[in-house]
Amino acid sequence: MSEQWGPVARYSLAVGVFVSAVSFSLFVHLISQLASPIVSAAFIAAGIVGRRRAATPIGQAIAVAALAGGLVAALASIGLAAGGR
Repeated sequence: MSEQWGPVARYSLAVGVFVSAVSFSLFVHLISQLASPIVSAAFIAAGIVGRRRAATPIGQAIAVAALAGGLVAALASIGLAAGGR
């Protein structure tokens, strides 16, 4: 199986997945402070499972970005909830 994605495309896709994970989790935080950690946990779980099952470099990049985005979103959500926002 040949990989047609270059390093710039992999990086761009990973950044997009990271930003999407953080943005979506924080958007859910606006709706429900209880649901936001659950959404963040789903992104973390997707990253962990993706890391184990990805067979291509682009799959690994997406998994790592989802994992990192979920972690950042979880920390931001907890910080916002602790701050009363």
